[in-house]
Amino acid sequence: PEDLIASMVEGQVALYAEHGRLLRAIDAAAAADPQVARQLNRALVGPRRLLERLVAQAPHPPPNPAEFARVLMATHRAYLLDTFGSGHATPRRRREATAALTALWQRLLAD
Repeated sequence: PEDLIASMVEGQVALYAEHGRLLRAIDAAAAADPQVARQLNRALVGPRRLLERLVAQAPHPPPNPAEFARVLMATHRAYLLDTFGSGHATPRRRREATAALTALWQRLLAD
């Protein structure tokens, strides 16, 4: 799972760093419009299932992997929107965000 997690984190950081303003607008639209929220929720089913499988296989899995996956997704989204939602994606911020999310996953999956 380490390679998968590294790819996932790098991909998320790249996506939010490049499209932070748009993703912030989509997040705001989902908060204001139930139809947008439903569409966004449908788009996130696959990634949420992937996170659920990863945490279910962790050395110390949470009692409810599905809910824990929702927490992780919300955490990632909030952090990345806070970091890149204004459109300021310097190489340093990208490295810091990648390191922070990688550290979270390393601790989650540690024995």
